[in-house]
Amino acid sequence: MMLSGIIFPAGALWYYLGWFQTLRDWSAGPILTSIGLYGVIRLAKESPKPITLFIILAGLGITGLSAEIIGVQTGLIFGEYAYSNLLGIRIGNVPVSIGMAWVMMGGFAYYLSNRFLSGNWISPFFAALIATLFDVIMEPAAIKLQYWYWNSAQVPIQNYFAWFILTLVFTLTLHYQKVLSPNKSLPVISFLWWIQIVYFILIILV
Repeated sequence: MMLSGIIFPAGALWYYLGWFQTLRDWSAGPILTSIGLYGVIRLAKESPKPITLFIILAGLGITGLSAEIIGVQTGLIFGEYAYSNLLGIRIGNVPVSIGMAWVMMGGFAYYLSNRFLSGNWISPFFAALIATLFDVIMEPAAIKLQYWYWNSAQVPIQNYFAWFILTLVFTLTLHYQKVLSPNKSLPVISFLWWIQIVYFILIILV
């Protein structure tokens, strides 16, 4: 929490001042992957079904990455867009780290929703909603950081529908497999979620 509390505000400050641009660009993919892996490990440690949780989240990562590859090639899922080279190694013109981004968003959003709503049946729907709202905040910041580009002037609405539907499928699976207890408190997951939102907002503002 201390490390991420330093890295993200520093990244926003560096962007504003124009410092360490090469380092900032090079580190984006590894930081994204590291946060996702750490989050999965923490969630698994507190899960009554860690293997099931891991399988579902791995499926989310593979499905998300596959959907992105299809989306980039065809424009049919999210709209017409393309990734830059800033997020690391790519498969089918999509950074591998984006698969971990799907894992992180789906897993973190479900944890927050499940905890807040005490495991209520609406938890997976609320999780898909807040994951989509996260993307709404992330999009203008990511475009500003030149992580990806949309062919249209505005992010197409189908992008957000696709985010919601894909995330909902996996949050429903997480919910009905009962892989996370609503009684387990993981402040680090909440912190990692909110510090990224703060970071994206700072990037947008500067």
